[in-house]
Amino acid sequence: MGKWVNGTFDGPYNTFFKTGLPQMSRIYQHGVLVEEKEYFKEGQLSHQYNFSKDGGEKGINFFQNSQKQKEFEIVGVFPNQIETGTYFFDNGHKRQEYKAHINSDYGYGYYQYFGEQKTYSEAGVQTSSEIYNDKGLLDGKSFYIYFHKKQSYRFESLWKDGILVEETKYNEKTSEPLEKSEYFPDGSIKQKTKY
Repeated sequence: MGKWVNGTFDGPYNTFFKTGLPQMSRIYQHGVLVEEKEYFKEGQLSHQYNFSKDGGEKGINFFQNSQKQKEFEIVGVFPNQIETGTYFFDNGHKRQEYKAHINSDYGYGYYQYFGEQKTYSEAGVQTSSEIYNDKGLLDGKSFYIYFHKKQSYRFESLWKDGILVEETKYNEKTSEPLEKSEYFPDGSIKQKTKY
């Protein structure tokens, strides 16, 4: 067990459920939290976070079946932190990969994406890719797959500073183009072509 040294807590601090299983485990160094683990009532690890002196953080959240739910890393000092991470389905496949600024102007937890963001289906197939610029606006080529009944469509888009320039719809199975739309900067359709 930890102890108080010169007014700061140092060492481990643990709590337990009534069953005797661990509920939470924390480790402090000179009053600063450096590691935290929390557990589900059945004893499985719920999350594990490691904290660095410079404000960084690495962590993993788990589902109750012990599969990863989220894995992330935060670097930098708040309010100028960057978080990169991956969300998972409870079957272990990736759900989303992201990179974001944590922006204090909107309160803790507001994320402004930048770079490439990806999503996946529960079967592990990539279903989207979006590229954001440093202002948090879509910029460049992106795609997403839309499932409707037994049919799936692939939409490929071109963005410039958050403004949709063009979008082409494809039959996902055959890769055959179905239609293409071009847009004015105000979002209205400039031209639509059906194939």
